[in-house]
Amino acid sequence: MENKSNDDVIEPEIVSDAEWEQAEARIRDGKDKKEPVSKPGGVGTLLHPMSGILVIALDYLCFGGEITGILIPVAVVVAFVATFIGVYIIQRNLSENPKGKSLFKAFICGVITAFPLPIFGTVLGSVVLAVSGLQWFEKNFKNISNNPQGGEK
Repeated sequence: MENKSNDDVIEPEIVSDAEWEQAEARIRDGKDKKEPVSKPGGVGTLLHPMSGILVIALDYLCFGGEITGILIPVAVVVAFVATFIGVYIIQRNLSENPKGKSLFKAFICGVITAFPLPIFGTVLGSVVLAVSGLQWFEKNFKNISNNPQGGEK
């Protein structure tokens, strides 16, 4: 078996919006045959950041407060349907995912959101934040909530 050195590893190239548009124009004009490696704003994320925000927001909206009895099944259905539709639209239009991938991601997010407990402070909430590139939000939110006056600890 052949050992690969670090020289064989290709790191993704992060480009600016202007560079991305120039590369797309070269490809359209036939001057360049290769696409830039990564599109700005979605580097290394499975979900678009707006999808992550939607999942967390709808989960908190539906299950952040106290609901009892007959309202729980209604909240589960509302959470699933709203998340499914929202994530599908975001993934299809903003992330430009194919229809199948968008449907799959929308279904998984819908199931996660429909779980009748708030997920923001759990491992599942951290996973949603991580796959959508929103780790900075969780870190900054914890810093603010731990030190509301904004001073050094």
